[in-house]
Amino acid sequence: MNKQGSNKRRADQGWTMEGAPMQGIAVPDAGFAIRGIFKNRAEWLGRTVGLCAENITIQEHADILSKHLAPKVFKASDMTADEFGQLGFPGADDLGNMFKFYRLHNPDRSVELTRQLHPAAMTFDTWVAENKEALQNALD
Repeated sequence: MNKQGSNKRRADQGWTMEGAPMQGIAVPDAGFAIRGIFKNRAEWLGRTVGLCAENITIQEHADILSKHLAPKVFKASDMTADEFGQLGFPGADDLGNMFKFYRLHNPDRSVELTRQLHPAAMTFDTWVAENKEALQNALD
């Protein structure tokens, strides 16, 4: 992290979605939704269900993190997926390809079906608010 201003630290989010939204769901919420599928097996048998609590951009992720973890300031990276893939650490190419896939093919995940299975699925904003202390500890 770099110093920015007098008391703000900035962190670039390394996800390289190039402006495209990314689906997300908290792991416990995915478990509750999957439990709903098992409890109503006949209704869901043979269907593909892509779980997603919300579909927000990386800049929206950064804004939410900045709101809850101030004085830290987060911003979306300007790096492309191809540039990310060339960073040279183990798995960088795989991650770059994953970011490109998500940006170009936006997997079929449904907020509506997820909320049908688990209406209380958290937004990223709620998840960050509920995990603020752990996040702050991880970033310090």
